[in-house]
Amino acid sequence: MDREIVVGACAGDAGAFAAIVEEFTPTVLAAAYGLCGDRYLAADIAQEVFATAYVQISTLRDPSALPGWLIAITRSSARVARPRRVEGVAEVATPAVDEQVIAADEARRVRRAVEALPTAERLPMALHYFAGLRLVDIAELCDLPVSTIKKRMRVARGRLRLQGSEMNMNNPTFVSDDARSDPSDVVRMFSAMRTGDVGLVAAVLDARPDLVDVREDWTPEESRRHRLPWTAGGGGGTPLLRAVERGDSAIVELLLSRGADPDGACSCEGGENPVWVAAAQHDNHVLELLLSHGADPNRPAFAGLSPLDVATVRGYHDTAALLRDVGGQPSTYQAFVHAPSPSSATGIKAIDLWCPLPQQGLVHLAPGYGFGAIVLLSELSRRAAISGQQVVWTGFVPAPLDLGDLHHAVAEGGIADRVTLALAAPTAPDHEQIAALDVGMTAATDGGLLIVFIETGHFLSVDQRLMELAKRPGTTIVVAPLQATSQPPPHGTRPYLASIAFDKQRAVRGRWPAISSGSWSLVATPEMATLADQARLAMTDDLDEYLSQPFHVAEHVTGVPGETVEPDELHNEITQRISAPVTQP
Repeated sequence: MDREIVVGACAGDAGAFAAIVEEFTPTVLAAAYGLCGDRYLAADIAQEVFATAYVQISTLRDPSALPGWLIAITRSSARVARPRRVEGVAEVATPAVDEQVIAADEARRVRRAVEALPTAERLPMALHYFAGLRLVDIAELCDLPVSTIKKRMRVARGRLRLQGSEMNMNNPTFVSDDARSDPSDVVRMFSAMRTGDVGLVAAVLDARPDLVDVREDWTPEESRRHRLPWTAGGGGGTPLLRAVERGDSAIVELLLSRGADPDGACSCEGGENPVWVAAAQHDNHVLELLLSHGADPNRPAFAGLSPLDVATVRGYHDTAALLRDVGGQPSTYQAFVHAPSPSSATGIKAIDLWCPLPQQGLVHLAPGYGFGAIVLLSELSRRAAISGQQVVWTGFVPAPLDLGDLHHAVAEGGIADRVTLALAAPTAPDHEQIAALDVGMTAATDGGLLIVFIETGHFLSVDQRLMELAKRPGTTIVVAPLQATSQPPPHGTRPYLASIAFDKQRAVRGRWPAISSGSWSLVATPEMATLADQARLAMTDDLDEYLSQPFHVAEHVTGVPGETVEPDELHNEITQRISAPVTQP
């Protein structure tokens, strides 16, 4: 536990004390159970422990003594509860309880210190000490000599021995979020809405009825602290729009009953509105709720497509019929003629040129917020699914997203029925999130595309499973945290066989997908690798524009049919552009 958090709690900081409760609840519960032998009574004792600790924490003189102090309170509370406990258990368990709890706390501290290590040192430590792999197996996975693995581990152990506590204090990855400032009413409203707790949303609206149509507006710091999507300052949507995106019909109904504008569109560039989003997500129940409250069935969004257009594109015939019944009309939009299913290559030009994906093995993806990483993953998932592959998304929900955002992403991309989401909510206990990862890995054992999200604080849980992931049939894409500041792995860094990186400047120019020429692959054919090197050296604006490509999952946004390009066509087009003479102005 960060010393500053304990000091803050001693000074009366409620947010810091909440962090202590979150951190030590498992150990206090374990100690209470060891003392009373009754899990229900243990929960009561834990509540009593933290209530007592909240009142008395100002008397704690040494922050490092917090674990032992909490255990002392636990023993005292268990003695008071003794008439309800199992006879004889406390006397047998008491001598070992302190040792077990302190050992558990120390194990957590070690995991955090290991996670703070540089990637090259962290991976062998995780695989050896947490996954139990032999050094020779780790060397094989990383394609390195055993001597190099030993050296990296020796350096890592030195860091842990000499700098472990200092690293935990100073590394921003592990300093708890600052929860000392109270959230604004706007943040409070959207936080309540994202919990899915209808009663909580109602309570917020009881206090502030005017928030029913408030727009997203908060700082990046508030976004990180309260796990809210980043905004550009008042440029976001309303609570109703976000509830529709999440398919939360109960909150949609509550907001509409409180007077929410059923046509309240996002003030962002796309201008999507509740009816348009419900149609895109094939959510007829929410659509009917909106229409029953007078929503306009013809309000367009993005490229001017109406809700009926979107339903038609996606083949949602029941949604289209529902819209027509209330006067829904098509725009001037013409139905797309879809390209045939992609071949074994992805059909995405920038990927098949810069970083061809392995049919089996690990791919690293280092996203940047706003670069379209989730859209790219959705498109890859769609292409894999229509070629007959199983697709699973698992791991740990990356901040500032939450589980509802990922459900919205696959629903809006039209792939909800093609992708299995095996993730627990980020607010769930660690063991439940780890269990969801294992479920996802088990579900993907037959091959296909497996996408594994990493979130800060859970690197080790993925690292120690990399051997298993690398050997599973099918492609595995490991997605680094959105807020990670580390660079993508250097070219050829095993155990990864390919790395997808994003280019901020391509995103600024609107060249989607914004995949960087710095991406790499170890499985590219010699011919394609040579072509990629030539393209890097001879990059022109014409070639950069050619590598842009509309996606099928974004047709309802762009109004442009999705495109699939076969490898031969890609090779010929790039060769022609590289060899064409440069026209002088």
